[in-house]
Amino acid sequence: MSDATDSSALLSVRGLEKHYPVRSGWLNRETSRVRAVDGVSFDLRRGETLGLVGESGCGKSTVARTVLSLESPTAGSVTVAGQDIADQSRTQRKRFRRRVQIVFQDPGSSFDPRMTIGESVAEPMVAHGLDDADRRRERVESLLEVVGLAADDRERYPHELSGGQKQRAALARALSLNPDVLVLDEPVSALDVSVQAEILALVQDLQEAFDLAILLISHDMSVVERLCDRVAVMYLGELVERGPTESLFDDPKHPYTRALLAAIPDPDPHEQLGDAELDGEVPDPASPPDGCRFHTRCQAVIPPDDLDIDQSTFQSVFALRVGLRNGDIGLESVRERLGGDDETPSPAAVAAAVREEYGVAQELADERAERSLSEALTAFADGDASAASERLAETFPSVCERERPAQHRSDGCAVTCHRYRPDDSSNTNRSE
Repeated sequence: MSDATDSSALLSVRGLEKHYPVRSGWLNRETSRVRAVDGVSFDLRRGETLGLVGESGCGKSTVARTVLSLESPTAGSVTVAGQDIADQSRTQRKRFRRRVQIVFQDPGSSFDPRMTIGESVAEPMVAHGLDDADRRRERVESLLEVVGLAADDRERYPHELSGGQKQRAALARALSLNPDVLVLDEPVSALDVSVQAEILALVQDLQEAFDLAILLISHDMSVVERLCDRVAVMYLGELVERGPTESLFDDPKHPYTRALLAAIPDPDPHEQLGDAELDGEVPDPASPPDGCRFHTRCQAVIPPDDLDIDQSTFQSVFALRVGLRNGDIGLESVRERLGGDDETPSPAAVAAAVREEYGVAQELADERAERSLSEALTAFADGDASAASERLAETFPSVCERERPAQHRSDGCAVTCHRYRPDDSSNTNRSE
């Protein structure tokens, strides 16, 4: 998602890419690239919290490391107050380190067990030239009290603190240089639920007190809903939806966003987004799918116009097609489930079992679709999964796998999905 730079933004990310080369062979040549981040753009303003969300492996932590200049971008730019971090001198880079700080997911592993909490909180100040020991001690004690610890806790070691206390100390350390931007990488996921609420409330208080811009990296949508002003949803290295938190939670546009929200526990089952199940695994970022990267797991893949088939049935057949293409359906395992070691089940029994498993046990109403499905399953039962996948591809194609979706923007929201058109009141990502 590329946009014009927002002049009011404190942090601006434009077209950010981070690719890691994959090398193999005795010459150690580059054979492919892991596209961890692939064209991400967003802005962060002072006093604002932006949530960057997605499953593990989607690239959000790589974005955080690149924003912090812990990783060098493959392409794109990261600017803080208009200064591109790639063009900074050594002096400017040191100044940048003071302005942008991070709190890591696991507070236990982020502290040196040989240093007291006071020494850890003071360490950034020492690195940036605050040589007056008395002033350092005063600031350490002040910061510890600000985050809800006692001044005397400076003498304690990390193993003497609980998880919540260590995360409070981590926040104190991050604030020791008066940063403008605070990156929180899954800051409460390693804590007990009872402690999470206290830390989240503390983060809100600190943001107000220090006028911080916060980039929150999380997979927990309930945490995002509580803390964030805006949300950016990331899948396989790309942003698929962005918008104000309230709008995104009330009316998610992208099927992936709907699936993430459906995973939030709700005491009222009628409030669950039941058509937004998230099945399967995130594809390999070294070989992302063509077209929309989410289409291999999407519950709203668009069927071709020339088939008389409903969305649910098409999705079932498409999932079968993807399974055959990726080798997820094993002929021998199907045979074993049907006949064990005593006999080899007939091709018809194998085909029927696969149809049952994928929810297409009944004959399809569209004659051409039914013929193609039957021929494909016959090929699979004969041991040719590749031919089966190709047969289904001929009859059950989708624009979602052929073309990259364009970005559509409306009312402060941005969505990258073939189904969404902001000027079309009938557009929907729900299965029809």
